Amino acid sequence: MHAQIELILSDFCTTAHLSAAFFDEYATFRTFVGPECQLPSTSIRMLKQLGADDAGDRYVVERYGDGLCVACPFDPLSPMLGMVVFWTLPSPPSGSLEIAFCYVQLLHSIARGHLCKRPTLLVPKHSFGKRIRTVVGMLEADLATTPSLCILADSVHMSGSSLCRKFKAETGHTITSYLNHLRIESSLRMLALEECSLLDISYYCGFSDQAYFSRVFRQVMGMSAQEYRKSLHAVCKR
Repeated sequence: MHAQIELILSDFCTTAHLSAAFFDEYATFRTFVGPECQLPSTSIRMLKQLGADDAGDRYVVERYGDGLCVACPFDPLSPMLGMVVFWTLPSPPSGSLEIAFCYVQLLHSIARGHLCKRPTLLVPKHSFGKRIRTVVGMLEADLATTPSLCILADSVHMSGSSLCRKFKAETGHTITSYLNHLRIESSLRMLALEECSLLDISYYCGFSDQAYFSRVFRQVMGMSAQEYRKSLHAVCKR
C-alpha cells in the first residue's frame, strides 16, 4: 500500500510544487517526496498534535519560512493509512494568521480530493442513464462473476440486443469490455502491494487464469502487469 501512497503523493507534489513527507499511522517516517528531503523543525510536534486530535478531517498549520507547513491525514476517510506533512505552501498576501488558516483549509480540501483518488479507467457511472447505471452496479457488485446478458437485460426490462446497443452508446464499451476494465481497475490497487502475486490478483479480480489477466492488462494499459508494478516503485524512488 505504501508504494501506491507514495505514487499519489509524488503526483500531487509535482503538480502543486510542494515537498512532502509521509508517515505511517504510528508517526514513523516512511519517505520524502518532492524537491526537499529535510523535514521542517516543527514537523514532529505537528504530527503529535494531529494524532492527539483523533479526527480524520483535521489538519495542523504552522508558519515555515515565508510560507506555511501543513500536517494532515493521508486519507480523511481512512486515518489509519497514515499522515502527511506538506511544505512550503504560500502564505496569504495579507499575512493574517486567521486568513492563513482559511487559506490552508481550502488548499487541504484540494489536496485531499487529489489524495483520495484511486486509479480509474472508466467514466463515473453517475453520468449514465438509470438503466445503464443499474447494469454497471450489477457488474461492480461481484467482479468474480460474469452475469449473463439475459439476467442483465431482464433487470432493466430490455431485450439483450437493445441493452447491448444502449450500453455501448452510453459507455463506449461492450459489456464484456466494461467488466474487464473494472477488473483491471481493481488490479491496479493490488499491484501496489508487494505481497500480492499476479496469480492471486488474477483470481481476486475475476479472471479465470493469470494468462488471461495478463493479456487483458496489456490490452487496457499498454504494458504488462509486471511493468506497471515496476513503474510504481520507480516513481516512488525518485
